[in-house]
Amino acid sequence: MKKNLVVVILALVVLTLATYWGVWRNGFVIFDDDRFVTNNPFLQAGLPIAGVKWAFTTFYQANWHPLTWLSYMVDKGLYGLNPMGFHLTNLLFHMANTLLLLIVLRRMTARPGSPQAGSLWRSAFVVGLFAVHPLHVESVAWVAERKDVLSTFFWLLTMWAYISYAGKPGAARYALVVGLFVLGLMAKPMLVTLPFVLLLLDYWPLKRDKPWPSLVLEKAPLLALSVCSSIITCMAQSQGQALNTLGRVPLDQRLSNAVVSYASYLLKTIWPAKLAVFYPLVKPPAWQALGALLMLIALSYLVIRAKRPYLTVGWLWFLGTMVPVIGLVQVGAQSMADRYTYVPLIGLFIAVAWLMPDLVVETKRWGEKPRNALAAVACLVILGLAVGTWFQVRYWRNDIALFGHAIKVTKNNYIAYANLGAALAAEEDYQQAVEYLTKAIAIRSDMPHYHLCLGNVYFTLGKYAEATQSYARGLSANPDLEDAQKSLQLGIDTSLVHYNFGMALQNQGKFDEAIREYRAAIRLKPNLGPAHNNLAVVLYSAGNYDEAWSEVQLAEQNGTAVNPEFLQALLEKMPDPGE
Repeated sequence: MKKNLVVVILALVVLTLATYWGVWRNGFVIFDDDRFVTNNPFLQAGLPIAGVKWAFTTFYQANWHPLTWLSYMVDKGLYGLNPMGFHLTNLLFHMANTLLLLIVLRRMTARPGSPQAGSLWRSAFVVGLFAVHPLHVESVAWVAERKDVLSTFFWLLTMWAYISYAGKPGAARYALVVGLFVLGLMAKPMLVTLPFVLLLLDYWPLKRDKPWPSLVLEKAPLLALSVCSSIITCMAQSQGQALNTLGRVPLDQRLSNAVVSYASYLLKTIWPAKLAVFYPLVKPPAWQALGALLMLIALSYLVIRAKRPYLTVGWLWFLGTMVPVIGLVQVGAQSMADRYTYVPLIGLFIAVAWLMPDLVVETKRWGEKPRNALAAVACLVILGLAVGTWFQVRYWRNDIALFGHAIKVTKNNYIAYANLGAALAAEEDYQQAVEYLTKAIAIRSDMPHYHLCLGNVYFTLGKYAEATQSYARGLSANPDLEDAQKSLQLGIDTSLVHYNFGMALQNQGKFDEAIREYRAAIRLKPNLGPAHNNLAVVLYSAGNYDEAWSEVQLAEQNGTAVNPEFLQALLEKMPDPGE
C-alpha cells in the first residue's frame, strides 16, 4: 500500500508540473494583476510593518483578505516584480492543495477502528481531476487569484483538523479547527460555506453517531465566524462599489442566471471547452433558465433516489459551496467564472469517483474486465483533461492571447474588447487599439475606463479633437471620478485624466478650457508638477503673467523642471519690481 501511495504522489507531482509547465513563461495581465500587484502602492512601498497594518485594516479593491496581501508582500520581497516568482507561488500552493486533498480523502474515508487508510485509487482519481481540470487554470495561472489557492490550502487543512477532531473530540483539536478556519477566511471569504461541508462529512464518510441538532450546535462558532466574514465582505464590496443593486440587476435576472450558471458549470466540468477569463452578465432567455432548472431538479431527484450517501454529499457540496458566488448577491459584471469552481468541483469528483467503482462491482458477472476498463478510462480522462489544461495555460501568457481568446469564445465581451485594446495600445498598435476600444464602448458606453483609454490612444495618435471628446465622455460617465479617493477605488487616477485632457485642449489652442482641466487636475493632486508647468504655459499664452509665475514656482517646488527659454520669456513679461 505504501509503495502504491508513493507511486500515486510522484505521478500527481509529475503530471501537475508537466501540465502547468507553461505558467513559467506567463507574465502579469492588466486584468486585476495591475491593481493587486504591479500598481499596488502599498505593495510597492516595501514597508513590512506598515504593509501588515494596511493589509489588516484596509478595504482595498473591494476586498478584505489580509493573508492574501501578505503573501504578495512576501513574493515582492523574494522576487521583486518578476512574474515568474508570483506564478511559482501559485503553482506551489496548487501542488500543496493536490497532495493535501489526497491525504484528507484517505483519512476521512478510512473505516472506523481500522489502521488502514481509505481508498487510495478512488481518492487518487478525485485528486487527479482536481490537479489538472481546465476549469482550475484560472485559479492557478492568474496571479490575482492567489486568494483561491491560498484559501483552499487552509480549507483542506481545516478539513484535516476536523477529521482528527471528529475521531477524538477535544478542546485543543477544536481550537485548531477554528484557527485554521479563521486563516482561510482571511485569505478569501468563500470559506463561509465550510461549516456546511463539515456537516455533510458528518453524514458521510465520517458517519458520526450524534443527533443532528448537536452536530449543528457544534459548528456554532464556525457559523458565527462565517456570518462575521460575510458582513465584512459586504462592507468591503459596498465601499468598493462592487455590489450591484436590485435596480441594476433585478431579482428575476439573478435567479435565472444562477440556475443557468449551475447548469453551465456542470457542462463545462464534463466538456471544458470555450473557457474565458470573463463571461458577460446577460439575462438568459426564459427557455434556457427553465431547461437549466429542470435539469437541476432531475439530477437532485436521481441523487435522492439512488440512496448512496456519497452522491448526496458530493452533489450538495457542489450546490452549497457555489451559493456565495452563484450571483444571488451579484458582485461585479460576470455571469459566472471558472475560478469559482476550484473547491465546488471536489464534491462532483467525489461523487463520480465513488459511484463508478460501485457500479462496476455490482456487475459481478463480468469479472475483472470492467474494473480494468474503468481504470483505463480514468487514466485517459485525466490525461485528456491535462492536455486541455496545458493549452488553456498558454492563453494566460499575455494580455493579447488571453483577451483575444475570450473574444473568440464569447459574445459581446466588452471587457475582453477593452482590455485587448489597452494591451494593443501598450504594444503601440494604436489603430487596432482604437478598433477594439470602440467595440467595447459600442456595447457598454457607460464605462468611463474605456472612453479614457481611447482618449489616451487618440492623443498619442495626435487626434486631439477625438481625444477631447473621449475624455469628456469618460469623465461624465461616472460623477465619482471627481472625488480623489473614490476615483482611485475605481482604479482611475482622475488627476492624470484631467492633465491629459488639458494637453489635448492646449494642442488645439483652446486655452481657456485647458486652464480649466489643468486646475481640475491640481485640485485632485496639488503636487502634480507637470500640471502646474503646463498651466503656467497656458496662462502665459492667455496673458496672465502673474498667475503663470505662481504656477512656475509650484512646478519647481514639486520637482518639475521649467523650460529655461519659457522662464526667460515669462520674466521679460513680468513688471519691473522697481517701477
